[in-house]
Order: sequence, then structure tokens, then C-alpha cells
Amino acid sequence: MASFKGLPPQLVSLIHHIELNKVGWWDRAIEHLAVATIWLAGAPLDAQAIMDESKKTFSLTLDPGRLAARLDSLCECGVLIRLPNGEFKISETSQKNLERDLASAEAVQNAAKERFVDLLRQHCPVASPEETWRSFTDGLLIPLVRQLGARTYKVVSAAGFDIDHSPRLEDFYKSCPGQDRAALRKAIDAFLDPQSDVVRAYILRYLNVHFFLEAAALNEENLKALASLPERFSFTLLLDTNVLFSVLGLHDNPSNEAAVLLVNLVKNLPASVSAKLYACPMTIREIRDVLIARQQALEGFTITPNMVEPAKRAGVSGATGSFMEQSKSEHGITASDYFKPYLSNLVRILRSKGVEFYNAEQTKYKTDRGVMDDIVQQLEVEMTPSRKLQNYEAVEHDVVLWHFVRDRRPSIVESPSDANFWIATLDFGFLGFDAFKRRQVQDTVPLCIHPSTLISMLQFWVPRNAAFDQAMIGALRLPFLFQEFDPVAERTTVRILQVLSRFENVGNLSEETMSNILLSDALREKILAEKEIDAQTLLVKEALIEEDNKVRQALSKSAEELCQLRRDDDTKRLAIEALKIQIENGATEKAELLQRIESVQGKLRTEEDSKKSLESRVNQLESAQSLVTRRAEVTRFLGIWVILAPLLIALGWWVTHSLGGGSWRLDAVTVCVLVAVWALLTSWDGRRRPIVRDTAFFSLFLKMNRWISGILGTLALGIIANALWETIK
Repeated sequence: MASFKGLPPQLVSLIHHIELNKVGWWDRAIEHLAVATIWLAGAPLDAQAIMDESKKTFSLTLDPGRLAARLDSLCECGVLIRLPNGEFKISETSQKNLERDLASAEAVQNAAKERFVDLLRQHCPVASPEETWRSFTDGLLIPLVRQLGARTYKVVSAAGFDIDHSPRLEDFYKSCPGQDRAALRKAIDAFLDPQSDVVRAYILRYLNVHFFLEAAALNEENLKALASLPERFSFTLLLDTNVLFSVLGLHDNPSNEAAVLLVNLVKNLPASVSAKLYACPMTIREIRDVLIARQQALEGFTITPNMVEPAKRAGVSGATGSFMEQSKSEHGITASDYFKPYLSNLVRILRSKGVEFYNAEQTKYKTDRGVMDDIVQQLEVEMTPSRKLQNYEAVEHDVVLWHFVRDRRPSIVESPSDANFWIATLDFGFLGFDAFKRRQVQDTVPLCIHPSTLISMLQFWVPRNAAFDQAMIGALRLPFLFQEFDPVAERTTVRILQVLSRFENVGNLSEETMSNILLSDALREKILAEKEIDAQTLLVKEALIEEDNKVRQALSKSAEELCQLRRDDDTKRLAIEALKIQIENGATEKAELLQRIESVQGKLRTEEDSKKSLESRVNQLESAQSLVTRRAEVTRFLGIWVILAPLLIALGWWVTHSLGGGSWRLDAVTVCVLVAVWALLTSWDGRRRPIVRDTAFFSLFLKMNRWISGILGTLALGIIANALWETIK
């Protein structure tokens, strides 16, 4: 079989992985898998359902941010349609194209199988066609394509396959016991004819599948071989405030999930890669300051469950939103109760989540001239209308942290593997500041890095899932990736062959050196692959560059003015006077601005007092309304049972008296029964009215009711007994 002139398999696989990701092959695979998942489901799916189904169907865990970007791309090109409820469906045109592609893939598979079966019947008629075809594809052809990689293109183009030295050949013979090996070999050689269009199309489609696998990640065997290198890869990750808030679950940010995934990924890295998460003292202080401010702002508020959803719709989020969510399930919790664990045990809580405390003081940086210049420049950028304004302390924290990490890196960093120290942040302003600073010194390796980019870089060391390989090669799902070998695939293959050739012909580099060079390329590519993050970072970087250009232009102009001033003393005096006037005007404008601010603050205080007065008045009105409601309820009850009911009792007595001929016994029994019924109904109605039930007079009535009922019952029984006695006599 064709060899790689001494290049070990792990380097061949690594070269494939790097070059394929340079042209976005894995993004292309994600798009195919997303469409395949929706097609297999037979119904529209949202992004979360696509991730869940991909994991179940293909044993693949997709990055939410990367999947979202690919879904947007598919919608832009019309492959998918985004429905109003957030689900995605395959467009009608794409559905037809997909079914046509599937039919084409199946036709190529069937044509290749028919050719093999015909040749098998010709050279080895006693062999079972189905079993032999399965053993040939799974046990010999597919492993051969995966071993040759891009070299498969050269083999099927002209050279032809040489399988004499393939270790898989003997395994194939053993899978066909009792068959004539020479006859089987003739059938295989005839099938692997590079002049056959059917065979070339079939094998190159398998090469396409192999490219998708190599673009995803290296397999476990190749990663272990790379991990055996003497050099150890170390990542010391200092987490910015926003990342720590995401880890604590106190931050609403689209990248929250990326921050949590980063923490989990660090815990599962192999021993050959050291990655530790840290929080600096100044970052801990900043978190505490933010939480104290949130606690003070919420102190005294009573949050009820029905307030949570309206608050969310109004835009309440972050630590405040988390507090309200907690109040929904734990009624009566105060802001002090909620924030106290974070304020008292913040370091311990972070440690429980995998983030250690980096005990190094950074106070000296606050008085450093270079740091202060950067703070001033960053504050000027923060004042631009397109930026979300940050206060001085937040800008100071970011700039000091950046200089602190830069001082801990080597003076020359050629590769991400040399950097060791990093800052993980969700703040695109911070990422832009880092890009701007690196531009000044022509440094290509960033100090600040987004968690999604870190995940992409660290996941390089997580091997490809064997179940994922099996799912991709499986006959049921293969047509979705069993694509035609198009011009893009052909150009990419040629590029891989060129890189392989370059490394094969470098005789003065050891395998270890080549491995380190390629690993550095792979990590660089992971950083550059996050195009969405780069685009947002670029906006901030350009703003900083523009501000820097303004400063440079101002300096240049000042230099020209200085030269002019030196040539002409009179002009110099005039310029100085003009500058003094400008300074005085600036002071006047500043004073006016301060006065305006004080006026606005006074109005705000007045409005706040009015608001409190209005709230107090509303509370009084609510209390008054509640009192009126209670009185109305009690009055209604008394009107029914104290005024109306006795009238009805009197009416009942009169009717009985009229019909009974004036018998005092019948009248007495009637009155007793009616009064007893009145007492029973009054007690029943009062108990079902919460307002009446809680009054003092009703409680007294209930106590008297027992005495009244006893007396009436005794009186009625006495009268009845007396009447019976009179009758007996």
C-alpha cells in the first residue's frame, strides 16, 4: 500500500485537520448534519431540539454558538426557513434538492455494489455477494481510504490501489473462510480499476466522509501519540468579571452557556494538557462591589411571584433577575438573604465551581504611567455614542488585568502553546482593546480570548467519539454526507497533498519538531476560526485605531505648531494666550456642566420624593379601600341575618299562629324551630365569609349559639312532652 514516506499517522491526521478547518470544512459538516437532523425528524425543530437530536442520532455534541451561526447561514442561502416560533424547516426547493442528492448517493452505492457483485460472480461464483461486499467495504475499502486520506485522490486518479501490504487484506480474507484467495484478489483488483467512473465516484464520496471526520477532531489513537511529546501544554486562564458572573449564574448574556461549557471542559481534559481557571483579587473585589450595589438597590423591596414575569419583560436581568427568580420559588426572601452567601463566601463558592483564587496583588499597576495612559485612551473610546459606557473602575480593572497578564507571558510568543497565561472575557470591548494593543507591537497571539474560542482550542485535545465515527459511516445516515466530490473538495485535497509533500521533503526537522509546528498551527487555526467573535471585536478595535489616529494627528499638529512657535516668538505668545483662553472657556463649560448635572440630580431627587409620597398615598388608599370592603361585607351580613331573618321568623310565627288556631304550644315550637334554623344558617354563612369569620362579634355569636341552641332544644322538647302528657290524660 502507498506510504507517507515516514510521516507518522498522527501527523498525517493533524495536517488533514488543520487544512480542512482552514477552508471551513467542519462548518460545512455542521450544516449538513443540521439539515439531516431536521429531515430525519420529519418536522421543524428549534436549535435546542437540533442539538438534542444530533446527540441522540449522531452521538455528536454541537456547540450552541457555532450551530446558531450555521443555522443563520443556511437561512440566508435559502436552505432553511426560520418559522415565527423559532423552529427551522427545510425549504421546499432544498427538500427537492436533498431528495435528489440522496437518490444520487444511493444510485452511486448501488452501481458500485452491482459492479462488485458481477465481478465476484465472474471470478469467485461460490462467494456470498452480500456478505463479501459488506466485508470488503467495512473491513478493507473504508479503512484503506481513511489510512490514505487525501492520497486516495491520487490513487483513484491514475496510480491505482496497491493493497498487497495492507494489514486489512488478511483480515478480509479471514472474514471469507473457505473462499479462493486468488479468485477474491482478482475480483478486488478488477473492481478497484481507476478507469471506472463508478468506482472513482464511489471511493471519492467515501473520501468526502473521511474529510468530515478529520475536520471534526482527531481520533483517540492519534491524540495519544501527540500527547506523548515531551512538551506539555499549559493554560492559566484568568477569568474576567463577566465570565465569573456567568459561572455563578448571576449574569444574563448570550455566551453564558459557553462560559459554563468552558468550566466543564477544563475538568475533562487529558493529563497531557494542564488548564486551570483563576480569579484575581481585583476581580473578586469588583464582583463584590457590583453585588453590594445590587443588594442596596433591592433592599426593602418585597417581591411577589406575579411580579417576576412582568419584570423580565421590562428588561430586568442579571443579579437582579436572579434574585427575583429566587423570590418566585422562595417567597419572602430578602435581598440581604440572597446576596449574603456570595458576599461572605465568594472565593469558596467559585472554588466549588472549579475556579481558584490567584493570590497576586496588582495595585502597583494602577500608578504605572503606561497603564494610566491606556485607561485614559479607553475612557475616551467609551464616550463614543456606539459604546455602552463603563465607569472608571471597570476600565481600570480591564487595563490593569491586561498588563498584569502580559507581564507574565514570555517576551516572545510565537504560538498559542507558548502563551501559558490568558484572559477569558465576554466583553467585546475588552477583546477589541487587546486586538488594538497587539496591533501596536505586531503580536498575533491574543491575551484576551472569548470562552467560545477557548473551547474550540481546548477541544482539540478531546478525541473524536468512536460512536460518532460509526454513525457517520453507517449505511442509514451516510447519504447525508456521502456527497459528490465537488471542485471545493478537489481544491482542498490538492492543498492537503501539497502540505504533506512539504513536510515529507523536509529532511532536517525531527518528528517532534514537526509535531510542535503543526500543533501550533492547529491552535492558531482554532483562534482564527471564531469569525463571529472576530467581527464584533473588530468593531471595537477599529474604534481604538481611529482614536489612536486622532491622537497621532493631534501630536503631529502640535509638533508643527511648536516648530512655528520656536521660529516666531510673537506667534508663540499669541498661541499661549489663545490656549489660556481655551482653558478658561473649558473651565467655564465644565462649571456649567457641573451645575447642569446638579440641577438634573435635584430634579431626580424631587421626582424620587414625589414617587415615595405617591406610593405612600397609594398604600393609604389601598388600606382605606380594604376597610370599606370589610365594612360593606359585615353590613351585608348583618342586614341579612340580624334584620331580615328576624322579620322572616316573625312572619313564620304569624302564619303558624293563624293556621293553628292560636295554640300557644304550636306557636312556641314554631318559634324555637325557626330560631334554631336561623342560628344554624347564620353560623354557616358567617364561616364561609372570611371577613365576617374573623370579626369579634361573630366569634361571640358562635359561643352564644351553642347556649341558644341548647335552651331552644330543651324548651321545644318540654313543650312537646307537655302536649303529649295533656293528650294522654
